[in-house]
Amino acid sequence: MKILYTTPRYYPYIGGVEYVVKTLAEKLADRGHQVTVLTGEPCINKPLKENINDVQIIKWPTWAPQSSYHVPRRINKLNIILRDILKEVEIVHIHSIHAFMSTFILKVLGKEKHKAKIVLSPHYLGEPNSLPRKISFKINRYLIIKDLNKVNIVLCSSSCERKMFVKDFKLKDKIEVRILPIPLPSDIRKYEWNPPKNKIVITMSGRMDITQKRYDILLRSAPLIIYKLRKALEKERHVEFKLIGTGPHKAYLKKLIKSLNIEENVRFISPLPREEYLKEISSSTLYVFISEHENYGIAPREAIAIGVPTVVSYNSALAELVNEGLCNGVKNMSIHGIADVITSTIIEVLTGKPEKNRKRGTRMHSNLWNPDYIILRVVDIYSNLM
Repeated sequence: MKILYTTPRYYPYIGGVEYVVKTLAEKLADRGHQVTVLTGEPCINKPLKENINDVQIIKWPTWAPQSSYHVPRRINKLNIILRDILKEVEIVHIHSIHAFMSTFILKVLGKEKHKAKIVLSPHYLGEPNSLPRKISFKINRYLIIKDLNKVNIVLCSSSCERKMFVKDFKLKDKIEVRILPIPLPSDIRKYEWNPPKNKIVITMSGRMDITQKRYDILLRSAPLIIYKLRKALEKERHVEFKLIGTGPHKAYLKKLIKSLNIEENVRFISPLPREEYLKEISSSTLYVFISEHENYGIAPREAIAIGVPTVVSYNSALAELVNEGLCNGVKNMSIHGIADVITSTIIEVLTGKPEKNRKRGTRMHSNLWNPDYIILRVVDIYSNLM
């Protein structure tokens, strides 16, 4: 098959959408399919082409302040490029409805004559919290709804995302919507939980944007967590909050840490190569993922698969992990609510048996989700459309 993937960003950028598209593109190319990725790139002024692992990459200049919006530039030329690609490809798989680049591509697909089947993976997170993003999202949603009738099938990563997308985009029974879980990276199997013996390390990773990933409330709960652990444990241990990533609110978080007088307890780590990142996760006492909303949440799934005890906010797709008994959940998103769950989980970890977390990791490997199995499902979906 000849397949075109479109995405706001692509490797070496790190993120859920980037990981999904890279995995699908490279594994399908390995199986002999002809794969092209059209991706946004805010750091260039003219289109670039390159080949990575037998995948043809077309990088297109975009306007993306704070890694958001992803508005394509030079749209007349992009229109011409898309017309030429559409003469050849059989499948166009669009990723992320939060990017204007996806909206533009969907509009072009609706206007041009072609035989390609259109697949949409929304990666839908719900309506944003900040006012500028709310406005852009409402515009984007209006434009997408107008062209959704051009889509042959929608693939959501969880039942939570499917329910929300169908409701907010007024789908009803117009288009088939299936669940296709995000594959768990196979390199996870190389790592095992190896917590430090002389201190307690609480790790959170991801984009430092406190409108969604709530690093701020985790840090506000930090003094209470430190106090509770000191009171509960016979042997006092240093408590370290390890924050991996970067984002628009990193400077704010540093000021917050100073105001809370916990500078000695917090360590920032910039985005890491994959191998180093997984080593940092595996060397944590506890992995924490406090978020307002996730359509899937691959980072906590990776931690669970390694065997790291994990705490997530009990909402959206993250609640599914708690309901399956794979991790503990925070239902009360207050400072006291977060501190209570994190403290009780750490005490359970330090006084309990590690086999419980290893069993959780084994379950994660057996349930969620072998990349090769996911690829077989993707090929089956594409083939049935043609």
